[in-house]
Amino acid sequence: MNVRKMVIVVGILATMMAVGVDRSYGTTPGECTGYTTTIDGCTWYIEKWADQPRPLFDEPILILSTGQKVEVNYVVTVIGSGSCPAVDVSDTYSGPLGPLTAGETPKQFGYIREIGPYDTCGDYTVENTASLSSAGTPAFDLCFSWTIPVHVPCEGGCTLTQGYWKNHSGNKRAYDDTWEQIGASGARSTFFLSGMTFYEVLREPPRGNPYFILARQYIAAKLNTLKGASTPSEVAAAIVDAEAFFGANVPGATLGKPARNALLIKASILDSYNNGYTGPGHCSEAE
Repeated sequence: MNVRKMVIVVGILATMMAVGVDRSYGTTPGECTGYTTTIDGCTWYIEKWADQPRPLFDEPILILSTGQKVEVNYVVTVIGSGSCPAVDVSDTYSGPLGPLTAGETPKQFGYIREIGPYDTCGDYTVENTASLSSAGTPAFDLCFSWTIPVHVPCEGGCTLTQGYWKNHSGNKRAYDDTWEQIGASGARSTFFLSGMTFYEVLREPPRGNPYFILARQYIAAKLNTLKGASTPSEVAAAIVDAEAFFGANVPGATLGKPARNALLIKASILDSYNNGYTGPGHCSEAE
């Protein structure tokens, strides 16, 4: 049988600003044989998905504020083919989803799960596992896990503007060692695909180019978060989106009006954060 991988894209049902996922097949070793099997002309396949609403770059993660909760729509997909005995389908959080025969597939089971609220800042993991099992001969167990890493930032810290980070990059007398978290070369590390260093990007006059307008605000926002400033979900989402853009584009990329406007909106979000109008507020330290 030619088993088709079915990608189910479903919506986040609340004001989620950034979602991350880490797919894994199976749970504890020995509990499952995998997510697909073919035995005596019978093929079964199981898959589970939650939403991934935007291109993600680097470490995907869901960022929630303390006390915030969101609803996520999960979908379990089961495909069977051939002369197959009935199987039982279940899920970690929804429980039994019911018996199923191959003739009833492809079949989708959907349900909503609430993530959060978390009263304490820190890192959490939300893992769901969908299982398919048969007590027939031969018996088998299949499963598919979907993991969402969750980060709840601790309130605190303060933000600094791009001017501060440019003037404290080590290229002048002042230096902020937060730059060392950017890369081994600090401000001289290469900025994504630009062929320029982070410091050179900060010095580059934007001249209306949305790439540099966003890049300068992104660099400051990234350094502020690395320095310990708490990050509102809207800002965290803008940082993730900026990284996705810079990871796929160069400064001279041709952009249509909608794309330009989207970048400028993200730059505005980060600018407000860096200047202390949103988030934990601006640092009193002189720039």
